Amino acid sequence: MTRVSPPPGAEVLQDSDARGRGNALWLFRSPTPRLLKLYRPRRSPFVEALSEHLTQAVQGVSGVRADVRMRNEQRGLALWAREGFDVVRVLDEPLPPGVAGPALWLEFVEAPLLKTVLRDPALPWPAKATWIERYGANLGARHERAAEKGELGLVHEHAGLIHVFARGEQLVHFDLEGAFCSGTPIREAQAQELSTALRSLAKSTLEHFDAALDAFVAGYARKELLREAAHWGAHGRSLRRIAKRWADRRENASFGKGEVLLTLLARL
Repeated sequence: MTRVSPPPGAEVLQDSDARGRGNALWLFRSPTPRLLKLYRPRRSPFVEALSEHLTQAVQGVSGVRADVRMRNEQRGLALWAREGFDVVRVLDEPLPPGVAGPALWLEFVEAPLLKTVLRDPALPWPAKATWIERYGANLGARHERAAEKGELGLVHEHAGLIHVFARGEQLVHFDLEGAFCSGTPIREAQAQELSTALRSLAKSTLEHFDAALDAFVAGYARKELLREAAHWGAHGRSLRRIAKRWADRRENASFGKGEVLLTLLARL
């Protein structure tokens, strides 16, 4: 695959490499601001095919191919919106001439990332705590709905503050191209999202992390569900959970997923 050149009038926010690998993201400001996300392979065809099987078997993640990631995102955004959770909207427009899919037109959200808000030294801590409480409330409401419906699609496979806009008083989520495989236990998916979200929170609050945890817990309504997800993430004995903890300890010298879950459990 070769790199695709953007049409006239497109601002390149993210681009594939010279071989056409990696997603591209183009901003069009006329007639109304909107984004075109082009889903592209990340590796060679052989490695992509091998990764497709390994991620499903080992990580419980549904697909790494470009077309699979596009379908995951399309379904996830529609599902979250239908269930009342704020996400970027998918727009129904034809692709520009000469541009082939897989691709989606997406709403352009002109708002800072939640990560940026929490790292802003000029913003007072009470305002940051309010945002964190909203984040905990949103994550908790989705976990509760996912448990009630047995719906893995309501659990964010690669959560983090970098995938949330802070618009007005809304948390608008995006980047749902990862998804859990059918058959993944709900508690495993919830533990994975919780650990990733809290690690991201820890990196954005640093010396305020204990206070950030308190705000997050205050927002998360079903404390028993929170405790169960955190306990499974930190102590679950399935092979997948043990493997994930081992990999995390190797990759993260500080703010590891197991570490933040243990810190949370100590405060519940």
